[in-house]
Amino acid sequence: MAYPSLYHWNGMAMERLDTSSLTINLYAMWGTDSSNLWLVGAGASNQVVKYDGFTFTVVLDSASQSWFTTPYVIFGTSVNDIWVGGDQCIAHWDGAAWTQVIDPIGEVPVAWYGISGFASNDIYLCGYGTKDYEAYNRYILHWNGVNLTQSYREVSAGYTAFNSIRKLRT
Repeated sequence: MAYPSLYHWNGMAMERLDTSSLTINLYAMWGTDSSNLWLVGAGASNQVVKYDGFTFTVVLDSASQSWFTTPYVIFGTSVNDIWVGGDQCIAHWDGAAWTQVIDPIGEVPVAWYGISGFASNDIYLCGYGTKDYEAYNRYILHWNGVNLTQSYREVSAGYTAFNSIRKLRT
């Protein structure tokens, strides 16, 4: 297997991290500093991996959590508030445990491709899905700290998707 390439700026030059322990293709990463980097990807299983500055550790995978499907994006507001979106899956880390967050869409399988926000009570996810491959539904969800609700829905003919979202300060 070809290992993913990750580089770190050490203050003087880029240095390659030893990723030989990783068994996934990396899709996204998020972190606060060099000892708190979180990665998502898929391989033999779907995984969330944490890097502490020295070691890569699998913290969530589909081998132990059957509800956890292919992850595409990761975002956090702190080390105790991390969100993962993927293929019909939303997961949340609260500093103690990962939980599955049920999306309010229900009738349409949605792949979540974007996450952004500014606070633990102000998170947005975007994605798209279809039941019949004729009309695509694009969605934006909002987490207010208590509930995940649909903020936007658009139906379009043909393949068009929301692939990223950024919340701008107003």
